[in-house]
Amino acid sequence: MIRGVTDVTVISGLRPAVSIRDSESVREFHPRVVIGCDGRNSKIVRAQAGIEQHRIRTHHLMAGLLGDNIDGLARRSAETAPEHDINY
Repeated sequence: MIRGVTDVTVISGLRPAVSIRDSESVREFHPRVVIGCDGRNSKIVRAQAGIEQHRIRTHHLMAGLLGDNIDGLARRSAETAPEHDINY
């Protein structure tokens, strides 16, 4: 793992290449596989490899809450709060 890199360039294909700039120089690698871990909204690996992003609209947002002795709430329960077409 190399941290603090900039100017990441990814070339996909039969012989992929990855180029990075670190504090010392520009380095190029020719890995067998390139794995991008820059998130769902990837602008580095996914976009440069020409992979289209497919998304569906948000329909659930999840959260958790631990409570003790809350009046009106069963000892073990799961509660939802729908609003419009999204469940919270």
